[in-house]
Amino acid sequence: RDALKALSARSEIPEKENAYLVETIKTDNINEDSIYERVKKISPDVIVILGGYILKSRLLELAGSAVNMHSGYVPFYRGVNGIENAILNNDFEHIGVTIHYATKEVDAGEIIKIVTGDERLPRDEFFRSLNDSAIEEYVNIIKLII
Repeated sequence: RDALKALSARSEIPEKENAYLVETIKTDNINEDSIYERVKKISPDVIVILGGYILKSRLLELAGSAVNMHSGYVPFYRGVNGIENAILNNDFEHIGVTIHYATKEVDAGEIIKIVTGDERLPRDEFFRSLNDSAIEEYVNIIKLII
């Protein structure tokens, strides 16, 4: 449990900086018709994906770009639990977060950036640093795309 908690460690974001600048849709089922209709109505320039959902093609096609932040080092670890699988395989060279364009194939779109950490850091610091760096890079990439 401690190890799994460490995997998702992130620094606290001040509430002021955590405010959403654009409309955000939170859902338990990203592919339901009501979400599709809302996104279609918004007609976004970019869809930003953060989480374990796989978007159907019809949703991805509503924006000029769809960008995903995947907790895994693509192409070595696609799909769910990428970092966990690298650890289980003792493949510490491939612990990282991949920022890539989303396509209908899972974690197969063009890679924009792979974020890795400093493996010399203690476990908790390593994952906090990795996750913080990945989020910072992701936000900067989205800003550039927009």
